[in-house]
Order: sequence, then structure tokens, then C-alpha cells
Amino acid sequence: MIIDALEHHKKRAGTTGSLAYALKFRVAVRGSFQHRLLMTPGLELVLNTGGSYMLKQIYVIDLVVDELEAVKPDFDRLFGTEPLIIEPGMAPGMEINAMYYQMPGDGAGIHAIGIFDRSGDGPKDVPTGAFLVGILCDDVDASVDEIRARGINFAYPTQQSYAVGRNNITESLNGVSFSIAQHNEDGYRSGQAMMKTKAGSPDFGDPSQGGMLKQLYVFDIIVHDLDDAIKNYKALFGVDPIDTSSITGSDGEVRSVHFPAPGDGAGIHSVGLFQLTTDNPKSESGKKLKKALDTRGEGIFLIGFLVDDIDKAQDTLEARGFDFITKEKTEYRMGRGNTISNIHGTDYWFAQHHEQAYGDYRKMEAEPV
Repeated sequence: MIIDALEHHKKRAGTTGSLAYALKFRVAVRGSFQHRLLMTPGLELVLNTGGSYMLKQIYVIDLVVDELEAVKPDFDRLFGTEPLIIEPGMAPGMEINAMYYQMPGDGAGIHAIGIFDRSGDGPKDVPTGAFLVGILCDDVDASVDEIRARGINFAYPTQQSYAVGRNNITESLNGVSFSIAQHNEDGYRSGQAMMKTKAGSPDFGDPSQGGMLKQLYVFDIIVHDLDDAIKNYKALFGVDPIDTSSITGSDGEVRSVHFPAPGDGAGIHSVGLFQLTTDNPKSESGKKLKKALDTRGEGIFLIGFLVDDIDKAQDTLEARGFDFITKEKTEYRMGRGNTISNIHGTDYWFAQHHEQAYGDYRKMEAEPV
């Protein structure tokens, strides 16, 4: 959890200063590696170093905003539930103001989206929007050792314990840090049990919004140098990316790849990297990417959800006061979707995929990057 990163920085700085300085180190990815992907529950990577580890699933995305209470109504309308609030006892000796919206799937996919504000010991010098992603693994010591051996630096020399497990946090990789975590057997349930809604209730509502939302399945990162970013994320995930420029290319103005995410399609399917190929894009998507890069810098610019019915989902969210970028849905290889632009630093994409969409996506692995 991000609480450990904040506590680490507080101890180092002696103040409530910048989280970014505590986590950002120079990226130094060395060499290349071969791997083979075993399609087992979870994602087991057997590397040519002779070692192995298992990343299970991406389980949390943390965002930062200036003031929690000011943005809560917007996120309540977006996610259709009440968030669970961090209690003071969960972060002894620290002043943390944060809330967690539970995601569809009851722990089978991503567990939650966390929203932190900058008050007290909250993150200071990171842009508004997503800044940290949590990945569950079976063996945090082996996982951290393997990733560290490929050139990724971590915030702590050894793993840190917290309420539901142990973790370590990477340096910033193109604007995003990653918590590699091993949870106790009942970590998901016990973590929920530690928090309540603002009204003091354990009942946060229905994250699926009556079946409308199926799962959070993708997040995309804008980068300056795609080739350099690919090296970083190969070192993190241990797999090669899939070239998705043919889907997201916008008349050649954008290069993109997506890394298959841990879990073989359960929860988050993929992590995307996007680079503009021009300083003067003409397409609407190119202009949006340039604006995100110019105003926020590298980092997560989009979070995507799968929905049961995109037409119904768009009607429902428009009735709640949200504006989509177009009335017509975008049609692409896997299905149809549309975007709500810039909800406190992040775009939200909603898509309805056809039944074989994930398999079609994985077939693209045969196409060279």
C-alpha cells in the first residue's frame, strides 16, 4: 500500500515533503532476456537467469487529488458506490486522508481504486491523477530480487510489513511507481474489514452498478520515448509487449504497445504505453495525448472498464452529468467504446468487447513490435 511509501519518505526527509523525491531514481535497465510464458492461473515467468517468480494480478491503482471532499461527489457518480475511508489506526503516526472505491469482481480482478489528497503526509510533488499501481505476487522476496536484478530500483533495501502483508515499491517508471506485494491469505477481506464508509457503514454498495460494469481491464501510460519505456516495462513484467499501433495509431501520429498483465485475462488485461510521433498532431486522439503530456508529463492518462452494454452505460453516465467525447462510439478490433475526458487528471474509457476479444488481443503477440 502507498501508506508504506509515505512512511518511508517521512522517515528519510524528517518532514512531510515530496513522495516523488522518495521514489524517483534514474532508470537503468541493462541487457535483455528471454522468457517463456506459462498459461497457468497467475503469470509464471521462467527466465534465462535460472530464477522464477509469480506475479498474480494488479490489485490497486492509487490516484492523488488536491482535496478529497471536493472530488468525492464526482467519483461517487462515476463508480456508483460509497468509498471506504482509511481510518487513523491504519497509518500510525501519520496523517493520511484517503478513500478506496471497491471494484467489480469481489477480489477476482483489481480490488480498488484509491484516492489520496495532498494534506498531511499525502503525496505532494506528483501530478493530479494516478501515480502508484499495486501488483500481488506469491513470493515478494523472490519477485523483488528478480526485478531488481534486471535493473529496477526499489524504495526499500528490504521488504516492508503492513496490515495485510509485505511489499516493496519501485522507482518511478515513466511517471508510475509499482508496489510489489504479497498479502496474507485473508488480505482482501481483512483489508476491507478495516475500513468503513464515511457514514460508518461496511456497506459500500454494488461496484458492478447492477451488472453494468464488468471489470477494470486496462490502463494506458503516455511516454516521451516508447523504446526506452518498453525496456523498463519488460524488466518489470518479464514479458514482451504486443504492438497495438494498428488499433490506436491515429493516422500514424501515435505508436503504442500493450503488455499482457499478470493474471491471463483475470482483472486487468493489459498495460499500454503510448508515444506521439509528431509534435503537432492533427487527430483528436493525438491532440489529447499531447495535452496530457504537456500538462501532466509522463504517466497514466487513461483507465478503462469493460461494460455489459456500452449504449446503456453511456446513457447511464450521461444521465449522471458526465460528458463523453463523442456521441458515437469508437469501433475497433475488440469491440466498441467511448471516453469521459479528464476526471481529475485521468480519462475513463468504457468498452463493450465481443466474446473472443481477449483471445484476439493475445493472438497479436505474433505480430512484431
